[in-house]
Amino acid sequence: MSIQSLNYDVMEAILSFVEPRDALPLTATCQALHVPATRRLLSEIFIDWEVGAGGSSQMEKKAPAADTGEYNMKGLLFCEYMLRDIQNRPQCLKALYLHRSERPSWRKSVRRPKLVPFHERITEVIPHATTLRTLYLDARDARKTSFTENRPSLADALANVQSLETIRFHCRHTSDLALLCRMKSQPRTVWCSSSWQSFEPSRQLSRFLHNFVERLTTLTIRGVHDIMLANAQLGLVWPRVKELAIQDQFIMDKYWQILPRAFPNLRSLRVVPWSVTTVDADLEWSELDVVCTRSLLPLRCRVRSLELASDLNPHILPAHRYVASQFDMLRRAMPVVLTCHYERQILELVPKHLGSLKVLHLTEYAGWWRATGANDHRHLPEWTSTTLRHIASALASSRIRAVIIELPHNATIRKAQLRSHAENIATHAGSLELIDTRPEKKQDTWSASNYQTTASFVYSNKFTAPVLTLLDAKPGEKIIDVGCGSGEVTVQIKQLVGESGLVVGLDSSESMIVQCNEVGLEHAFVGDAQAIEIPSSWDASLQGGYDAVFSNAALHWCKQNPKGVVESAKRLLKPGGRFVVEMGGQMNCIGVRAALHHVLRSRGYDPELLDPWYFPSVADYSALLESAGFDVQTISLHPRITPLNGAVIDWLRLFARPHFLGTMDDKAAEEIMEAVQEMCAVDCRDSEGRWSMVYIRLRFVAISRA
Repeated sequence: MSIQSLNYDVMEAILSFVEPRDALPLTATCQALHVPATRRLLSEIFIDWEVGAGGSSQMEKKAPAADTGEYNMKGLLFCEYMLRDIQNRPQCLKALYLHRSERPSWRKSVRRPKLVPFHERITEVIPHATTLRTLYLDARDARKTSFTENRPSLADALANVQSLETIRFHCRHTSDLALLCRMKSQPRTVWCSSSWQSFEPSRQLSRFLHNFVERLTTLTIRGVHDIMLANAQLGLVWPRVKELAIQDQFIMDKYWQILPRAFPNLRSLRVVPWSVTTVDADLEWSELDVVCTRSLLPLRCRVRSLELASDLNPHILPAHRYVASQFDMLRRAMPVVLTCHYERQILELVPKHLGSLKVLHLTEYAGWWRATGANDHRHLPEWTSTTLRHIASALASSRIRAVIIELPHNATIRKAQLRSHAENIATHAGSLELIDTRPEKKQDTWSASNYQTTASFVYSNKFTAPVLTLLDAKPGEKIIDVGCGSGEVTVQIKQLVGESGLVVGLDSSESMIVQCNEVGLEHAFVGDAQAIEIPSSWDASLQGGYDAVFSNAALHWCKQNPKGVVESAKRLLKPGGRFVVEMGGQMNCIGVRAALHHVLRSRGYDPELLDPWYFPSVADYSALLESAGFDVQTISLHPRITPLNGAVIDWLRLFARPHFLGTMDDKAAEEIMEAVQEMCAVDCRDSEGRWSMVYIRLRFVAISRA
């Protein structure tokens, strides 16, 4: 069957599984693919609408073209392209993402006085996008600007769209929130977040979201609950809303009392942060399917599935009263499915008071094992065994049918031990039909595309040549690359060993492994460098006997168990095999790391606990290698000036935000990174605005003893 013989609708369905950006090369592949691939390319459009740091109104008065300079040329070109075929191209648009941000003060603007402002061009396109289903307006990065203020034509165009199914708003200004109240679409899903703070609703927002009453079924709000629920006090009701998520830090009790009246047919309630200031009010529904909360909710109704994302620390109430209130909530809810952190008190409650419970899911969070005293990662296996034995005894007289236990992802416990503990739990709890004990899957905080954009220098020939020279890969050798990333260096090694050799890639990120497969690496898997286990389904020849274990720019992420890294390498190598590594060494990222610690400490955080990096000295790592059965052939530190692809804050967003600052919300993390960049500017930025950092690389070759 040829492509030409496929039905057009079938071809569009197939292309719906292709990312829009990946459809571009398909448009030039053949004539049969040109039209459907073009439609897919135009179906989802992201435009970064950047304005001067001084704010839109000020910039537009002084220099109208500054708002449409070089940083917005892509948006203008897109509009011009769509307007050339106004009858057909806009109708391909299914999702429009507008991201409004402020140009950093250090970056120069380019004035183009003859250009039409971007907002005027996009206003011409939007009325013809009659099949637009998703609208995403994000102005979180634009502190002084608004989407619609001083742009009535844009506001009118957005308000008049009638085909939207999903609306997502991140805004900072009342004028943008007022736009929601004017929109003629009847979306099923609305996500509204605002930093506009006021407990007194303005006249513009006196009937906030009233226009969505007819079809709205899923609602997420942040920063606007006071506006919305104050309207509910006046009689507004959203009868079709089945799923509600409230993401505010604190919610006044008077608003909690009217939740059931405002959303009478609710089935799912999600309250993300700590929300209720007291627990005196009572929420009343007949039954809820799902409740996810980190707070004590005054529930009276039955809850089929309760996700309790909190521990028993006294965040709001004294400890004894908090425990009693939490137990009271559980008794009232009588869940069939309970998801919570491991807590001895809850386990003791299960057999006595939660007779309806059939499924128990015990999850892991960052501090749960530290709270029991296992502060050293070396104690994790012992702590894990003790915990699993306690779970077995606690569930002895329960009627639970299934239990799922997520252990800390860095709990290096063998599969045979886990099986033994699972059998012990099954023996104690005779009603069990399913038991799953496994280390929690570590969240993938890496993005292969972001890595290639921001940190491509990591695998550049200039910076990888020294360590590849140390590796000295030869035809026919079998080599494993630990922390292979997106696979660029691994593929080079594969070319060096030739068809007679074999190269295996390992990385903790699934996103990176997917990219490895795309660049032609056949053997690549997701794993932990601190406890490497080759997939059991692979050929026995891949389980060990490697000529070399190689790693570039990865092992400094293995702070939790650096000894486990070295022991894993020793186990994989054949006698006389070599361990060849380049990683961050002592004084790596000097200046930037110190600034991070300083800013965090000034805001009340403990940077030692948050810091994920392990930058050892020559002496420390030499001792580690020798204790694991290696003879160190060469080891040394190498300073390197590393030009960055963007600013320091871009580097921080990739390397520090998901790891160093992973427990913080976006606003707090962004403020910290901005403060760090400001501190580093004097040393890291040159007169032309180019940024660099000082890297100190630890390189070594160690030989495995027989």
